[in-house]
Amino acid sequence: MSPAAPKAPVVRIYGENQEQDNPDFLHVELLLERSSRHEFKIRPHRHNGLHQLFFLSTGSGVAHLDGEETCLQAPCLLVVCEMCVHDFQWEPAVSGHVLTLARPLCQRLEQHLRTPLQALTQTRLYTLDAPALTGLTQLFEQLLVEYQRQAPARIAALEALLSLLLVRLARLGERSHPAREESGRSGRYLQAFGALIETHHQQQQPVSFYAERLGITPTYLNALCRELSGQSALALIHGRLLVAAKRSLIYSDTGISEIAWALNFSEPAYFSRFFKRLTGLSPREFRERHGRMEYMVAG
Repeated sequence: MSPAAPKAPVVRIYGENQEQDNPDFLHVELLLERSSRHEFKIRPHRHNGLHQLFFLSTGSGVAHLDGEETCLQAPCLLVVCEMCVHDFQWEPAVSGHVLTLARPLCQRLEQHLRTPLQALTQTRLYTLDAPALTGLTQLFEQLLVEYQRQAPARIAALEALLSLLLVRLARLGERSHPAREESGRSGRYLQAFGALIETHHQQQQPVSFYAERLGITPTYLNALCRELSGQSALALIHGRLLVAAKRSLIYSDTGISEIAWALNFSEPAYFSRFFKRLTGLSPREFRERHGRMEYMVAG
């Protein structure tokens, strides 16, 4: 029997080793910037908790998306959803932008926009007509400028531009076909599970609570979570609870004990153990490392 092929590594930003644990992580760069450093070849990898948008204004390349070869020819926009294994071979003349977004940030914007961002839940390739190309070129260029400079109201500007971009993406999704469909029913269950987690995560309900509301067994829920996200159902619940904890520690002056009780931990010590198990830091250490920040921190 031949040895199993190694799994594609899970990374934050390709070619970088540092961890980025801010739940509202955002990163924007020119496509040429990273691809040229790697001789235009990006090896197979995937991202846990991150969505990526590859906007090609000129040039071409070839991608493998969960093993399926896809030709990319500008002008186009490729959405790569989290945990999709992807690699690229770019032509040297390629140009465009790459936008990386943390899942919690997308979920928060989705609530703000009151529009389901289903375009981010599937890996899709969008071909662009002239008006779409012009509009997206302007948006990505503005995003990059705001991202790279420290100007007054920078966070508000980034969030406004990002919201407009996601609305444009949702509208593109109404007339485009997916390059790769996730298994329909399982994907819908996972989406519904995510929505339930958003509503109930602070209650610290068990997996059986969610499975009952979805009309499936806890075993099946756990299996589809592992298949589509690479994590167990409980890990997804804990991940959302951790996001809430991080936001409170980063963006507020609320005491650690008060945060623990607000998140339905019976004792602050239990909260501290939970937090350290998932991050390697105590809540106090995490807060000291990040300091007091604005609500959306970019890069």
